[in-house]
Amino acid sequence: MPSTGLLALFALQHSLMARRWFKQAWTRIVPAAVERSTYVLAASAVLALLLWQWQPIAEPVIWRVESPLGVQVLGAVSGCAA
Repeated sequence: MPSTGLLALFALQHSLMARRWFKQAWTRIVPAAVERSTYVLAASAVLALLLWQWQPIAEPVIWRVESPLGVQVLGAVSGCAA
C-alpha cells in the first residue's frame, strides 16, 4: 500500500472512531468499559502497519544542505526548538 494510502487509513481510523455516533454504535458490540481500549488497540495496529509498510514518497528533493556548517546550524536550531 502506498504511503499516502497508509496515512489516509490512519487519519480515517482516527476520525471515525472519535465520533460520537461511532462510539454509540461500537458500545452496542463491545462493553462501554473497553470502548477506549479498543480504540487504542485499533490506533496502535494501524500505526504499526503504517510504520512497517512505510516507503518514501517519490518526490524530488525540495532543498538540501550539504555544507557541514549549515548542517550543524540546522541541527542546533532543531535542538533548540524541541
